Amino acid sequence: MSDRDFAMVVWNALVIFGSSIYFGLGIWRAALLSIAVLFSCMIGYGRRWFLRAGFLTFVVTLLIVAGVLPQPEDWRNVITQAKEFVTALAR
Repeated sequence: MSDRDFAMVVWNALVIFGSSIYFGLGIWRAALLSIAVLFSCMIGYGRRWFLRAGFLTFVVTLLIVAGVLPQPEDWRNVITQAKEFVTALAR
């Protein structure tokens, strides 16, 4: 594994750690998740998918912080309202 690949894998683990804490996962669970992602990427198992997932969580976290998406606590209400809206359209 080259230095560039190693830096990319470590950065991805840090992004997943920060995003998991922001989403309310807890520090120990976020640490275990990021360590699992780090080791999995280092041995080459699912590296491409973990890098994509890390980028996606980074983008979603940025959109939430910017106010474009609602906070994670409000997601259940938004989904319920969307279901009611789709049901009303189907009538």
